[in-house]
Amino acid sequence: MTTLIDDYSRSPMTLSDAELVEQHRMLRKLQDRKRAANSLSSLSRYVFQVEPAHHHLIWIEALEALFAGEFRRLLAIAPPGHAKSTYHSIVFPTWYLGHNYNHTLIGVTTTEGLGRLYGDTVRTVVEQSREFAAVFPGVVPDKVRGWGQTGFFVKGPRGRPRGQKDASMIFTGAGGPVIGRRADGVIIDDAVDEATARSETLLEQRKVWIRRSVFSRLKPDGWRILAGTLWAEGDVVDSAMQTGEYVTIHMAAQSDGNVVDADVWVPNGVSWRPSKGVQA
Repeated sequence: MTTLIDDYSRSPMTLSDAELVEQHRMLRKLQDRKRAANSLSSLSRYVFQVEPAHHHLIWIEALEALFAGEFRRLLAIAPPGHAKSTYHSIVFPTWYLGHNYNHTLIGVTTTEGLGRLYGDTVRTVVEQSREFAAVFPGVVPDKVRGWGQTGFFVKGPRGRPRGQKDASMIFTGAGGPVIGRRADGVIIDDAVDEATARSETLLEQRKVWIRRSVFSRLKPDGWRILAGTLWAEGDVVDSAMQTGEYVTIHMAAQSDGNVVDADVWVPNGVSWRPSKGVQA
């Protein structure tokens, strides 16, 4: 069957507006498929059919740099409604496991229900997406070892290493169980809501749980991502920012045009800098 992409005999001058739009869409999809393994924005478009907004590109750059090992701690602060969870809890871990199917990730969010929702989205993509299979051939569910809402295993072309007992990824609500798991990476996405952040007792309990039950599960060279809203002084994201250990992207609000209204802090010794326009 001949498609618009294949029909080189037709000049663009002979195509209708609708055909030109469709041709452009198909060419873009083909380009994204070729780039998706190495480009998080291309994967977002090709696998998830989500076009990154301009203010998402700075997160994507930082996530790609973390993946490349340029730094190990990332903090993304933004108001609700900016798609923090889309990129940090869904798109990035899907892309990461495509490359590192023998690793273990822990995802934490405010409630167990949200955790299961994010985990189910990643599982569904790995299991059912033809686009994911095209980008990462041979990375498939390992249903013999486990494929459930609380944790799931994936395997690659050569299976999964012997002795690897931990699931490829687990999602849990804040305060939930993570006992017995060792992780290559941790994603904490909105660890507290506004009510918890404004209760001194509840906030301290949550911070202790993160330190003792989540960060203690990281392998020595493991990485961590915190994404959330700054609710109050001394809350989880504010405390992380004050350590000076995180590459921090503090997005005040979504901006019009091509300027990102964000402040970026980079710890000493980290050479990464965003290449997109940032209004400090």
